[in-house]
Amino acid sequence: MDLNFITDYLTSIDADVILPLGIILFLLVVPWGPEIWQNFFTFMFAVKGFALLIYPEVVAGYLIQNKVDALHLQEIRCLGIILLADALSHILTRKSSDPTVKTSLLWSRTLYFATLSMLMYFTMKAAPDNKKNNLNLKLYQVSWPATVLFLCGYLYYSLAESDWGGYSEQSKTWRNVNIRLDFLIWFLHGILSFVFPQIQCKFQTTLTGLDTAHGFLARGLGASFLMLAITAGRSVNFLREEDKKSILLSHGVANLLFLMTMAFCQMFTKVFSEWHLYYGMSFVALTAVNAFIGCDIPNMAISAKFQIRKFFSTKED
Repeated sequence: MDLNFITDYLTSIDADVILPLGIILFLLVVPWGPEIWQNFFTFMFAVKGFALLIYPEVVAGYLIQNKVDALHLQEIRCLGIILLADALSHILTRKSSDPTVKTSLLWSRTLYFATLSMLMYFTMKAAPDNKKNNLNLKLYQVSWPATVLFLCGYLYYSLAESDWGGYSEQSKTWRNVNIRLDFLIWFLHGILSFVFPQIQCKFQTTLTGLDTAHGFLARGLGASFLMLAITAGRSVNFLREEDKKSILLSHGVANLLFLMTMAFCQMFTKVFSEWHLYYGMSFVALTAVNAFIGCDIPNMAISAKFQIRKFFSTKED
């Protein structure tokens, strides 16, 4: 598919419109309360995640000034997958009456925007002096204030919550073991990607050197991994098992999408090494299995089948 016309259109847009647009969106959405605020960002995460996953070449053409390689594209795809997973977590749990679910998702996104804001700020300060800089810095300069605004909105609503939910483990089930393992994986990989992006990238690729875009995208992935880690870590305290299943299901779907895109890169590009196959893909596959075991896929499928039959039988009546 020829996407050059989309890339040309996006790159022709003046980046200065991003900040006014962010301010307008902030002013329009923030007065309506935390529920509308969360729903709005769930929609934005879903749209942005879909765009990053399906059209990474277009996004890369807007973010990166020079040559784009397969690692850039895969990092962008992975960012999209994480945003889709977080959006799915909120969609599946937004009707929950458990306050722990609500505050967990609020704080996880607060952490995400806080980490992303710091990353963008230090990138703007350090990148101009880097000879390998290939980022479109003007884009980050105008989008950083909007990101800080979104952080302020999330921080306000998170701190304004009067009921932060339970702080002790609510049940002793094997599902909690799956959740803790899920948390540990997301947390450790989040720290590794954010603090040591070169190790994370070079370990699984044949690239001899990384540019600033590689580093920024890897750290962005780290921030998004930590967002999912917070949700997973807090879900042990959820009152309802169904909410725990929903979190594990969304994380399992994310790992399944990771596995599919990683297999595509392994087969059709020459950038990724054998360690990407032996370590990366194997580890992601095991993480997906852990999540799907915890969310009890067979019973969820039976429940979904029952709901579908109920819907169609009601429609016929």
